[in-house]
Amino acid sequence: MFDKALRIHVKLYGSIQQECFAEFLTILKGYQKHLNNFLQHCKNTRVCKNYYLHVIEIIEGCHNLREYLCQLPNYSDETKQATVILSSVERETCKLIVQDLCSEFKPILKRHFSKEEHDFETDISQVLSKCFHSVVQRQSSICKALVESAYKRISQLYVETLLNSSVKSTSPTWRNIADTICNDTNALQNTFQCFNDGAILPNDHLMDVAEIIKTNDCEALKLLVGVLKHKNPHFRKEHLLAVLKIKGNVKWRERNVVLQYLKDEQEEPARSSDHCFFREIKIKKSFCLFCICCLC
Repeated sequence: MFDKALRIHVKLYGSIQQECFAEFLTILKGYQKHLNNFLQHCKNTRVCKNYYLHVIEIIEGCHNLREYLCQLPNYSDETKQATVILSSVERETCKLIVQDLCSEFKPILKRHFSKEEHDFETDISQVLSKCFHSVVQRQSSICKALVESAYKRISQLYVETLLNSSVKSTSPTWRNIADTICNDTNALQNTFQCFNDGAILPNDHLMDVAEIIKTNDCEALKLLVGVLKHKNPHFRKEHLLAVLKIKGNVKWRERNVVLQYLKDEQEEPARSSDHCFFREIKIKKSFCLFCICCLC
């Protein structure tokens, strides 16, 4: 009798679980479909006072629920579908915050490299406080990952804006551009660190660019370019041309030697996301032609 009751219990449990997961998946798919439009509407109309707080709560909720599902003893196809949807919502919502942050940073960086009067560190601190004010009290792993992702994208945006700017170290205004890059890098790192002191925020990409601009010896320049290429397989000719344009005091022969050295370096597949830093950095085609003319 007990065995029969146990079999019925197990069968009922399986049927109920299957029905519950089917309903859960339907809800999740609807949630995924409408979430981005809802968040965009909230942001555009400012109807949601604590917009960024709610976005971070959504990310954390998806992350925690996904971790819970992964720990269930019976990892079914329905569970797998649910975790895929939750991962997608988590990833897309993180992406939305980073995109918002980039749109806030673009005018700051443009103003910064046009040498308008402003305090760079104060400006970035104000923007980050607006977006990440709720992260400080939420030292979760997902908030740490969000800060790291935002820092990387803003660092890329900084380099992209710099390389597409009209900055030249031979100009009296930008004679200390390498030092400016180092100071800006420290300001970015310190400000982001305030929002999650456990976040890993590498600064070597920006510092490597500063070192190339500082260096006047051709052999040392080749070495630095080789190191940068080894660490960043996506560092391409157009990136180097833009850096040399900022450097401004490179002779035609030295330029060709360094460019040839970059070409001779064997391109390696990117080993991790840190090695993909320059992949997202685009140099305008018209700007590449301008760089070549400047170096002639």
